[in-house]
Amino acid sequence: MEKSARRLRYQVAASLDGFIASPEGGFDWIVADPDIDFARSTRSSTRP
Repeated sequence: MEKSARRLRYQVAASLDGFIASPEGGFDWIVADPDIDFARSTRSSTRP
């Protein structure tokens, strides 16, 4: 029986140096942009 691999899509916000949080644990550098529909983006990336 042949097994098929599942698709995995990974999204993460990271700075140019590859870090997600500051040394103090902050992530205030991630700007909430009202022109970007993040909910729509997430829905479209979770469809099969």
